[in-house]
Amino acid sequence: MTKNASDVVDFLLRARVLSENIEYISAKPFKVEIKINPYDLPRELKERREQLKKFKIHKELLEFKDNIIWKIYQEKKQVEDEAVDELEKATNAEI
Repeated sequence: MTKNASDVVDFLLRARVLSENIEYISAKPFKVEIKINPYDLPRELKERREQLKKFKIHKELLEFKDNIIWKIYQEKKQVEDEAVDELEKATNAEI
């Protein structure tokens, strides 16, 4: 069988599925009336920009909080390490 013949056979085998898909797509209902007002776009854009500004403020606040928590954690770790060192020195001095 030549390549053209196999293409034709393949097409004929898939013709029923293609036909069903075409019928489904053509019968699919669509909205005739669009409920979007083009004048809403600038207002929506303004709202999005305000949300973005709030997001940036919240992000900076979270970064600040993260830095404070990290510093407190580091200080706590340093105090614990110093306490362990002192305990080890005291233990070695007793021995």
